[in-house]
Amino acid sequence: VDRGKMLAFVRQFRPPFPILVGGGRMKQTYHYRGLPYSVLLDRRGRIIERIFGFGGAAEFANMRRTIANEVRAP
Repeated sequence: VDRGKMLAFVRQFRPPFPILVGGGRMKQTYHYRGLPYSVLLDRRGRIIERIFGFGGAAEFANMRRTIANEVRAP
C-alpha cells in the first residue's frame, strides 16, 4: 500500500473505523491469501468478516450492512 495514497484516502473519506497497515506482520496475523484484503472486526477485536479482492458494488453494499449492524450492536 502506498502510504501517501492511503493517508489521502483516510483524510478524504474519514472512515469511522481504524485503518491498519502492518507490512509483513499483517499476513502472519490474519492469514490472507492476496491483496486487497479487508478484515472487519467487532468491538472486542474478533473477526466478523473477511473480504478477499475487489468484490464490486454488491460486496461493498454487504460490507456497509455488516458495519452498520456492528455499529448498532450493544
